[in-house]
Amino acid sequence: MLRTRAFWELDPEHKKELAKRAQDEFQAVSRLNPGQMEALHGLSQVYEMLGDQDQALAFMSRATEYDQMNAYYWNQLALYNRRQGRLEEALEQFRKALSLDTPNETARLNIRSLEKRLRK
Repeated sequence: MLRTRAFWELDPEHKKELAKRAQDEFQAVSRLNPGQMEALHGLSQVYEMLGDQDQALAFMSRATEYDQMNAYYWNQLALYNRRQGRLEEALEQFRKALSLDTPNETARLNIRSLEKRLRK
């Protein structure tokens, strides 16, 4: 809930406060259950809101390590890598997402876009 409120909050200071509170909650859950993927995914989103792309990527990577069959997590990891300019890694991760969920149009479109960019 805090993560969602932080995402939609327009006031930057209040957004940051809500994101930090959500971060504390997700960290507490993660300590209690280190394999709780939703907590790891939540931490990745909160760190992204706070502008820490490296931590966002690290937590999303951990989520995919725990749940390697989750196409959504692979898509999210690929999106983080694409935003950071790691296009080859993102392409492989989108391909992994598509292999797990063949009707995944998001992955398919991103693969097409990245393949085109990498050919240039």
